[in-house]
Amino acid sequence: MENALLIVTTVVVGLLCAAALILGAIDLFARASEKGVIGLVLYVLCWLFLSPIIALVSLLVGFYVLYQIIVLIFTKRAPS
Repeated sequence: MENALLIVTTVVVGLLCAAALILGAIDLFARASEKGVIGLVLYVLCWLFLSPIIALVSLLVGFYVLYQIIVLIFTKRAPS
């Protein structure tokens, strides 16, 4: 029973981190595309040459986006 709880917790945390990473990467891509071709080129170059750093930034941005989504769902208003 203890192992099942550990496995479920690990899967939930892993899925949460994967969702945050994907949401953060999408958000950063959207911000880069606002700057035009130069922004997109820099975004791709960052993923190629600075993978751990951009992954960490994407993860942090993704957790913030998830936080905004949760606040929007439960309070029906945008976070301040």
